[in-house]
Amino acid sequence: MALIDPEDGTVDSFRTPTPAMPHTPPLLLTFRTAMTTPAPPVAVWRALEATERWPEVKPDIAAARIEPRGRLEAGATIRTFVKPGLKVIDMDYPVLAAERPHRVVWVSRVPRLRVETELVLSDDAGGTRLTVTLRVDGETLISRLFLFAFQRRYEQALLSAVVTRLRPLLTLAESM
Repeated sequence: MALIDPEDGTVDSFRTPTPAMPHTPPLLLTFRTAMTTPAPPVAVWRALEATERWPEVKPDIAAARIEPRGRLEAGATIRTFVKPGLKVIDMDYPVLAAERPHRVVWVSRVPRLRVETELVLSDDAGGTRLTVTLRVDGETLISRLFLFAFQRRYEQALLSAVVTRLRPLLTLAESM
């Protein structure tokens, strides 16, 4: 797996002022990065849906599931449950859009922030190029100002977190 710039393949990440998706309010910041894997897009999609196997590759996850039907589709919710004693929390990720096996969009909320995550899976010489776009907005005026003032710090932290969370799933896809 490699972390590459989706535009030219040279820089780890970049920021662009991208307009919000039609189903969301205008968002303040957009961050983008990409990863590659030798696994084909169908295998990556299967790994994203194989929530029962996530604890095998994600040591902080005790269990995960997609409700209600176990499929990534608009209206579903990904639920993750963490192992006790860690400095992470259980999370819900409502799925806003899904185009099997090419694109999925979910939203997460952390204190005072709303993060929309879009994954685009494309063929890459027999493997997959996974382009990840994060659209971040503060839920209050103060959090928006704070986000704007510390956008570089947020960019690094959010992109690092998303790569850390997704890389094991690409490893899982390679074993499927």
